Amino acid sequence: MKRIMLAIISLLSISALAACGGGGSTYTSDDVIAAFTKAGLEVEDAVAISKEDMGIVPAKFKEGKRFSIPSAGEAEGGRVFAFDNDSDLTELKEFFGKIGEEGTIFFTRTADKGNILIQITGRVEEELFNKYKAALESL
Repeated sequence: MKRIMLAIISLLSISALAACGGGGSTYTSDDVIAAFTKAGLEVEDAVAISKEDMGIVPAKFKEGKRFSIPSAGEAEGGRVFAFDNDSDLTELKEFFGKIGEEGTIFFTRTADKGNILIQITGRVEEELFNKYKAALESL
């Protein structure tokens, strides 16, 4: 009887983890930067982002990196954020979407996978952004 109860509890725990994404892979910003590099994409001057660097942007990420894409233009680049939970990731993604509606100067492109959100400046061509997105999805 104890074995049956233990098996049921184990199955329920696994099901609960899978339902909330807890059973999936967790990535770091370094994992994503490595995937970009492996795909032959530019990732220049990748440095850690502190929460103080974010200004008015919600800074609920666990850790992150910012990097430049020199071929796209001076001051063009992106950021990679790793999160502890989906709601914080969603909040930041929605923030970038809303601020982008304010005007083209604030427009950015975002993509996410698992606990990772990438944000690339909107002046980077969509075709190039899609290469970064594909590299993220390859994880």
